[in-house]
Amino acid sequence: MKHLLITSLLLLSYSAAMAGSIQVSVTPLKADSLPDISHVIDMKATGEKIIITYELKKGYGQRIMREIYPDTTTNILSFGKEYGKRDNGYYQLYMPYLIDSPDGNFQVVSQDDGELFTVGTDYKLESTGRFLIGTNFNIPFPISLYLKDAQQLSTDRYMFIAREPNGGRQSVFISDTGSIAISEIRPIIADANYPAWMINTGELAYSDRTGICAYAYRLYPKVEFFKPSGETITIHTVAEGGFDHQTMDYADMEEHNTLYFTDLTQTPDYTYALYLGKKWSDINHDAGSSRIYKFNHLGEIVGTIEIPVTLHNIVVLDDGQILAWNGENFLLIRLDIR
Repeated sequence: MKHLLITSLLLLSYSAAMAGSIQVSVTPLKADSLPDISHVIDMKATGEKIIITYELKKGYGQRIMREIYPDTTTNILSFGKEYGKRDNGYYQLYMPYLIDSPDGNFQVVSQDDGELFTVGTDYKLESTGRFLIGTNFNIPFPISLYLKDAQQLSTDRYMFIAREPNGGRQSVFISDTGSIAISEIRPIIADANYPAWMINTGELAYSDRTGICAYAYRLYPKVEFFKPSGETITIHTVAEGGFDHQTMDYADMEEHNTLYFTDLTQTPDYTYALYLGKKWSDINHDAGSSRIYKFNHLGEIVGTIEIPVTLHNIVVLDDGQILAWNGENFLLIRLDIR
């Protein structure tokens, strides 16, 4: 753990006007201590809780999941207990991933083998005895046991992204844990000539209110909206350019490409996509900028929000407040609609 030091620069609230109608203010949140976070993997608002998953700089890939409590009046951030932490300091799961549920509760899936857990007393994880994916499932073609962006659709049905082995394509799948069957819904491919999963990585979100899915590409300036049947609703390409295919075999491929959409989050009424539009080497973490695209659940762009700092992750608290991570600190973004 390290103490969160707020410099005189960070004590200031940044502000910028958007189209003369929205005033944006960005305030660093104070905390007694902040984990030595390498990067935040996920931030979600589920029910009344905000839950983050992150890795530590010296955590050897161990993912940590815990609740956080931003006080929007005092601008103070508190950290809750860690899920699945054993008494000996080790964790029940190496790669936990939060699954939001239609009833406002949530489950946890082991991202590297698909086992489902609920949260018991004292934040311990309790196995349900079910899996989202496994060698005994009826599957349309071979896929890796690694999965991401899992969403619960109903009691036995879950949506997630998985990929073919050996650098193959990735797709959206639905798993029926009752019948132990997995069906492919839609391949996630921005350019049909380049289907490999590593260049089509991004974020999937699903609205149980409208039954509509959104996918934002990390290495292409593209957001797709579609139904769980796979039927396309709309596709937005917000900029020119895209992945440099000459870098496909580079080990540090992402460092040579523009990062477009880096996070995707939802409220009951809107989808918010965080857009950078810069290469990692060109990002100024002290004086950079970000943009948030706001979509309704028909996939229509209803606004863009210019943020005067570089953001890595966001979660929308309500349509006037956004909690963000900028790589070093948690920030509270307030949107004053004029």
